[in-house]
Amino acid sequence: MILGTYVQRPNGTSKYMVLDVDVSKKYLLKYAYGSPEFAAYKQKAAEYVLALFKTLQRMGISGYIEDTGFRGYHIWVFFTEWIPVHYINQLEECVQKESSDAADGITLEYFPNRTRVRPGKPGQTIKLPLGIHIRTGANSRFLDAQMQPVTDYGEYLSGVAKTSLKAVRKILGTHMADETEVREQKTVDPNLDSFGSISESIRIVLERCSLMRYLCQKAVKTGYLSHFERLSVLYVFGHMGEDGKDFVHTVMGFTLNYKYNVTQKFIAKLREKPISCAKLREQYKLITAEYGCSCSFRQTKNCYPSPVLHALKNSGDDDTGITLPVSRTVSKAKEEKVYEEINIHKQTQNLAQRIVELKKQKRGLDKSIRKIEVELQRIFDNAGIDCLEIEMGLLVRRKKGDGYEWLIEI
Repeated sequence: MILGTYVQRPNGTSKYMVLDVDVSKKYLLKYAYGSPEFAAYKQKAAEYVLALFKTLQRMGISGYIEDTGFRGYHIWVFFTEWIPVHYINQLEECVQKESSDAADGITLEYFPNRTRVRPGKPGQTIKLPLGIHIRTGANSRFLDAQMQPVTDYGEYLSGVAKTSLKAVRKILGTHMADETEVREQKTVDPNLDSFGSISESIRIVLERCSLMRYLCQKAVKTGYLSHFERLSVLYVFGHMGEDGKDFVHTVMGFTLNYKYNVTQKFIAKLREKPISCAKLREQYKLITAEYGCSCSFRQTKNCYPSPVLHALKNSGDDDTGITLPVSRTVSKAKEEKVYEEINIHKQTQNLAQRIVELKKQKRGLDKSIRKIEVELQRIFDNAGIDCLEIEMGLLVRRKKGDGYEWLIEI
């Protein structure tokens, strides 16, 4: 089975780079797969892959080699966050500059490439690792630095290193200083004092979602939001209970043409579900690429990514007023299961706290029990006995290891 994925999101960002080294189609048509001639060219491809791998290492980048199961290899480079493609393209240029040219019969292709993705089109796709090649029936597999197959994938994948945007910019600054200016990613003002007293849920969404923070800060600094920008703010914070609706008024209050009644009318007609991250990225391609859009939500069945999930996952407030970003067809029972799955960390935290509290209580009880046992031992030692009739039964002292155990026999 082969699975593939699109290389970049609609807002022009990607979370990985792939160097695709293959035996050229010209030689693939000339020599049969599995023939000695084909094997010789595949060996040339392997040697070139290893050279590229070492180039990445010298640049401070961790690459992961994959034998695709047919005519070549992939080198995967993973990023800690969604990076604008123009940075990745510049990084690819650096790799090309620091590497030798491929041998005759060997091709090199980069993912993502420089082809501009047309609106509404998905762009490049690439096969995911560890599939079975449909033509050869051979397994795709990762290789180590000696080009030997990886045997323990659990250990291998748990140690995958990712390159941060900061590291990418540093590499570009080092290798392209004399050729082109490296564009710094912009940041949104993190100071939220202008919004006055806000609930923890709202604060968390503003801190975690750079786009929402950008739109709200734009209202503060410019006094203007377009119609769709106003709706975007409404379709997130309007789904966060009464505090969220009040916050919509707060943000709109910074705009020059704010009217309470008009804003309230839009709140009253609020759509049923909050807006999705995908819709926001599609609408604000340039902003999310320039200011970053690296939110990472755990995939949950029947639930789509939306900025409100930040509050559901991280806020200590009572989150019952927040609308779950789920399909309209999801039943109440399924919606409750979605909420439980999203808040799994909170449930775990509460249970862990209970364990800690109970263990504290247990330590206190154990200490009290030991104190009583010492007193019982003194009484029995003074009386020279190992058992005594009491109202509950026969209290018996028995030797156990270096101490005693106490039993009541009825």
